[in-house]
Amino acid sequence: MLHLPALYNDEWAQSCLLDFNHWVYQIGPILLSSQSSDSQGDIVQTDKAKDALLSLHQSLLACAQCAEAGGSCREAIRNVDSALESMVTVGKEVQQREIALRDIEGRFEYIEAGAEYIE
Repeated sequence: MLHLPALYNDEWAQSCLLDFNHWVYQIGPILLSSQSSDSQGDIVQTDKAKDALLSLHQSLLACAQCAEAGGSCREAIRNVDSALESMVTVGKEVQQREIALRDIEGRFEYIEAGAEYIE
């Protein structure tokens, strides 16, 4: 869970923290379960998620430093919003891939050893 005391009393910051923590709880377990996979799709999505998290982390730190210094944080806020949008995009991709994989697995029934898979 992410906490930024310097920003916590601000409504925008609270919303960002909720978005981030929700994303971690919804998407994190899917990404963790796919880390052992050697599927190219899983690897790409894990890398995208790591990049989005790193971007958000850096943006939030810059925003916190700006708030502590008492300066204008418009650019830092835009960067945080952009990073959160990237995380939402990655999250949607991860969820769609997870649903697609479940659909593929659920559509086929294995008849017997050596037999074909049928729909």
